[in-house]
Amino acid sequence: MNMSNTEEFIKSCRELNIEYKLVESSPAHDYIERVLAKFKPRKISGHLAIDHSSRSIPVNQHEFSYSNKLPNTHGYVFFDQTTEKYKLIEIPDTRLVCKIIENSFGMEYFLSDREMTYLIAVNWYVIEFSGVDLPDIE
Repeated sequence: MNMSNTEEFIKSCRELNIEYKLVESSPAHDYIERVLAKFKPRKISGHLAIDHSSRSIPVNQHEFSYSNKLPNTHGYVFFDQTTEKYKLIEIPDTRLVCKIIENSFGMEYFLSDREMTYLIAVNWYVIEFSGVDLPDIE
């Protein structure tokens, strides 16, 4: 049986002993809707994409390292909004995302911080950033 991205992400957190919190129902719905309204990503299902006014870097070079450049803040990860609608995972430090993903089967996801100052979309081809500029990423 295939695991959902949410289940795989949580499994990876457990294996790495990284704190996480699964947020569902109204709080997850509210947060995701506010992030989507603020950043207006072009695709929230299939190959996730922000596109407009976003900066991108190749996923194959940066998939397991880009989050090291993020500020140490609480982060929220969510996935395809057709198959995993309104499921949200909170982690204590956004810099841990690449470590978690490296320990899992590869997935497309969105990442934002508690204050919704940025949105990052990771798909099979690129990592797109909106609202944050990461120095020395390339």
